[in-house]
Amino acid sequence: MSLYLAFFELRRRWVLLLGAIVGLGVLLGLTVWSWTFFEDRLSELEQLFQAVPEDALKLFMKGGITTLNFDVYYLFNFHVFTYVAVLGALFAYMGSNTIIGELQSRTLWIPLSSPLPRWRVLAAKYAALLAFSSLVSLSTPAMLYLTAKLLGVGLSRDQLVWYVKLYLALIPLYAALIALGMLLAAVLISRTANVLAPSIVIAMYFIDVLTMETRVEWVGRASLTRYYDALKILVKHQVPLTDLTILVLFSAVVFAVAMELFSRQDVAIG
Repeated sequence: MSLYLAFFELRRRWVLLLGAIVGLGVLLGLTVWSWTFFEDRLSELEQLFQAVPEDALKLFMKGGITTLNFDVYYLFNFHVFTYVAVLGALFAYMGSNTIIGELQSRTLWIPLSSPLPRWRVLAAKYAALLAFSSLVSLSTPAMLYLTAKLLGVGLSRDQLVWYVKLYLALIPLYAALIALGMLLAAVLISRTANVLAPSIVIAMYFIDVLTMETRVEWVGRASLTRYYDALKILVKHQVPLTDLTILVLFSAVVFAVAMELFSRQDVAIG
């Protein structure tokens, strides 16, 4: 029955899922299309990057640019800020809203009145959100392949493999952010969680990028976004297994705490 609940939670979001994929596809298409203007004029593109303040480069790249090619252009213009900051904040919000939203709409009584214990209800919602975020993430390499082929941008098979790895590595990050949102909702049981969850993600992202290569870089280690290094994966061709393991362990611990607290909370569901 919990599997059915997870499927139900995913099915009720299919319009949002389709809208997210289409919207990201449009942005991705514009990014690839704009690259076609610079592909044969990299010197002009280098001048543009040199004119960008270093802090702005860090904001959109989370690291310094050592080379200039399609991968770097893609990360700077489309991937890092969109998938880490914007979608990360969205999924944290969805994690909290899966509880708070149903409390506000007075529909939480429906799953809680089932024979399932509360922790299994929350686990089904978590599984649905994780599937949702994974589908959004993993649809991107397919859209990139089709868009690049359509616009005549050459991507080798090895490049595409690393793009798949780039988006696979996003799944542990989203798992951690969804769990964080659910924990806040389980603790606060109020609309404050819906505001706090995305705000914390955005704050973590800015703390992460602004403390990189500074004397207080250690502060950024408290940010979950620090443990997803797109530049290392796509440009340096290194999968940071230690960082991804930290995200998985964080997700497991935080979600376990969220389930325990939610099971014990006195929730008014009527």
